[in-house]
Amino acid sequence: NVAGYRRYRFDVLENRIRARIPASIRRPMFGCLASAYPKADWLPRLFRAKTLLTNLAQSPEQAYCNTMSWFSPDMKQRLYSRHLKKELNGYEPFSVMKEYFDQCKEWVPLSRIQYVDMKTYLVDDILTKVDRASMAHALEVRVPLLDHQVIEYAAAIPPRFKLAAGEGKHIFKQALKGLVPADILNRPKMGFSIPLAKWLRTELKPVFIDHVLSPHAFVNDWFEPAAMHRWWNQHQRGTRDYSYHLWALLVLECWGKRFVAK
Repeated sequence: NVAGYRRYRFDVLENRIRARIPASIRRPMFGCLASAYPKADWLPRLFRAKTLLTNLAQSPEQAYCNTMSWFSPDMKQRLYSRHLKKELNGYEPFSVMKEYFDQCKEWVPLSRIQYVDMKTYLVDDILTKVDRASMAHALEVRVPLLDHQVIEYAAAIPPRFKLAAGEGKHIFKQALKGLVPADILNRPKMGFSIPLAKWLRTELKPVFIDHVLSPHAFVNDWFEPAAMHRWWNQHQRGTRDYSYHLWALLVLECWGKRFVAK
């Protein structure tokens, strides 16, 4: 609720651009640019503009869904088998977010995506992961910042105090000045990420090959093996970073073998 995620700053920037360019011009123009722009994972982050261009061609709600998604619609078209596409019958994951976006139509953009995050990403992903890891070691890492009274108070703070001059957690940092050392208060955000890209080229390489690339893999019943092999080979060459996509396939394979496959 204090706007600490980097994607919040990008969403604010995107909405400022949308406000200046009519949709009739913005959608076709940025749509064409996004299609032509390469997915350059090897370039410095400054030059990786494909996601930005794609988002500017969409509505704010669809753009945020794209930001939060690992698999783009084009990737899913290549990955999903004909059987899976038939079973899905046109279902779109965006419908999950749309339900919550529709509940706060009159709010400012930053408050809307924070609300959607609290209803989806935080409860179904981040907090679940942190709870399992911390409780396994008898640690409590949520309190006091997720106390309901703190959350309710933070939600009522105007967005301009949360994200100011491109700085997230602005009011939170101001409140802690003099109480927390400056080198800790102002250091870059540190998440719980792991070196997946490297592991999938080293320690996890034989695991992925034995599980996902096996002719008898569970995921072969739902996905196109050619697409999975192509992404795997590109990741191994270092021309693309498919670490999160490959990790998702590996986790799904392990889950399917344990709970679904006969």
